Amino acid sequence: QVGAYFAMMVIFSDTRELLESVDKERLRQIVNSLKNFKSDLWARFLVQTCHEGDQPIRKNQNLLTELLLIDSPELIFRTVISDDDVMLTSLGDDTQANVSEFSVAKLVEQIPDEDAL
Repeated sequence: QVGAYFAMMVIFSDTRELLESVDKERLRQIVNSLKNFKSDLWARFLVQTCHEGDQPIRKNQNLLTELLLIDSPELIFRTVISDDDVMLTSLGDDTQANVSEFSVAKLVEQIPDEDAL
């Protein structure tokens, strides 16, 4: 699967016609798969569909904005900065059981010291 991913990234990265041909349904499938299986590879591919080099693909940017912020807000995290921490909180409906909140400071505490490695 990883080999197919890299081949797809190479093909799409320099082909504006392919990037512009990606339709809403295909982007929706990828976004929906991210709900069940968090994958940085698919997230990177979604980013790739939004630009060719330094030129934006506005159609894809607009479609992804709609699919993520309106249809799937649970995939987006709100950043809240306090005096001593940064909290990442899911934008999903607070009544959902899968609403997530992460303390960046607590995550950093879990990183082992170089000496321990």
